[in-house]
Amino acid sequence: MFSAEASKGVWPVLLCAIFVGMVFGAEKERVFDISGWGGYEFGQIMKGTGKYGDLNKEWLQRAYGQITVDGKVRERGHCLLSFESMYNFSEPLIDNSDATKKPMNFFYFNEVQGTYAWGDLEKPWLSLAFGYFPYKYNPDARNLGEYLYRSGTYPPYILTNFDFPMTRELGAHVSGRYYPIGALELAGDMLFTTESQHFPPGDFTLALLPGASLLDGFFDIQGGVSLVRLFSINSSRTQPHDSRSCYRIDSTATTDPATGLITTRYDSSFYTFAGTKLMGRFGFDPLKFIKRKADARALFWKEDFKLYGETALLGLKDYPENLGKNFSYDKKTERMPVMLGINLPTYPLAAGLLPGILGMSLERSRNQKTIAGSVLGAAGIIWGLTSWLGDRYLHWNSRIDLIAFEWEYFGWKYPDDYTMAFDDMLPIPADSRFDADYTKDDQKWSLYIRKDFLNVFSLRVQLARDHMRPISNDSKASYKGAVLATPEDWYWMAKISYGF
Repeated sequence: MFSAEASKGVWPVLLCAIFVGMVFGAEKERVFDISGWGGYEFGQIMKGTGKYGDLNKEWLQRAYGQITVDGKVRERGHCLLSFESMYNFSEPLIDNSDATKKPMNFFYFNEVQGTYAWGDLEKPWLSLAFGYFPYKYNPDARNLGEYLYRSGTYPPYILTNFDFPMTRELGAHVSGRYYPIGALELAGDMLFTTESQHFPPGDFTLALLPGASLLDGFFDIQGGVSLVRLFSINSSRTQPHDSRSCYRIDSTATTDPATGLITTRYDSSFYTFAGTKLMGRFGFDPLKFIKRKADARALFWKEDFKLYGETALLGLKDYPENLGKNFSYDKKTERMPVMLGINLPTYPLAAGLLPGILGMSLERSRNQKTIAGSVLGAAGIIWGLTSWLGDRYLHWNSRIDLIAFEWEYFGWKYPDDYTMAFDDMLPIPADSRFDADYTKDDQKWSLYIRKDFLNVFSLRVQLARDHMRPISNDSKASYKGAVLATPEDWYWMAKISYGF
């Protein structure tokens, strides 16, 4: 991935070093904390379609390891150095690509930044950070959403990664909080970052994300505006002058008085990668004040029944058809993904019904629906009853921590694909078959399950039809288009991890 390659450069380290030198130079009493985690991730694409053929029960697996050094300076200052390694089994396997035939190890920065906070250390009124850092603005999203940074503008496309609903950004991040009254919190983020996730790289983006929280998370609302590629380091890359990305913007007709012939003159311009994104999200926790018991035997636990949603406009400005009249950016509604999510009940007797529901939903034929629903339903009920008895009488603490279901609608009429943006560096849709029907991939869904245990281990499971692009060990063979494009396509992934 480009983001991993970009993070191997020296800029994150230099930014962090400069910031630490300025802010922490006169400080003493330095303390270093070391933490880390490792995990094994595995799963299958049950059905999908990629540029190398059908993906039916295609096995995916990889291992991760991460170590983080947090250099604290009198508590307010931090210099974070986090390194991550991924040992990946490639998908696809290509005959003439040795890199895809065996697992490979990728080593990259996860976080390299210096931070400083003013005010209460638990909830500082202002914090400042420079460097390379993970960024997530929607605390509720487990898979879908986070559109402001995990998407293209022109052309629109959306990225998702299992158990990583965020991005890594390179630049500066300012965050502030204000409490006008006790029950209301006003907050805001400002980011000035250089493009390290999408192509072409290097342009600078300014984003503002104001928000408010009522009664400590009972109701949250947040907006966002991102001036994508506000400052370009190479205008010919940001707005390439190529006939394929040219469109007409005006026409002027003149009549020759002598002959009566009409001459039409057309003015034209070119599509650009730059643009303005807008985002809005909400979170509503109706059981906020009645479900905060730590006892796993309680009827309502942790974040059960929390509702949340997010929408975005990927490109505020409309553009007409290109000269070939085979694609356009002329409808805002086609560039507006919408996501809704809910945290399902984790009470064992209720959660035990989930396997049967999944069995009936994922099977396509009527006979298979009955069989899968019956078998998985019986297994789920037995598991739920056993878990309930164990928690209530044997103090097992086997209750699942989180079950989140998310649904998305994105009516983009072209492929969810950035091939042209990556390979040819043109801000146009990826497929030449622009008359094809791409409405089959408009709806996405995701079911995410998390269970932490023994204060060390964690199990994450996800079933989804999202914007998956399998990870290849060869960048030339990588999937630039999403591989789950029909209602029958879906996959499952699981991760077992441990940390210290």
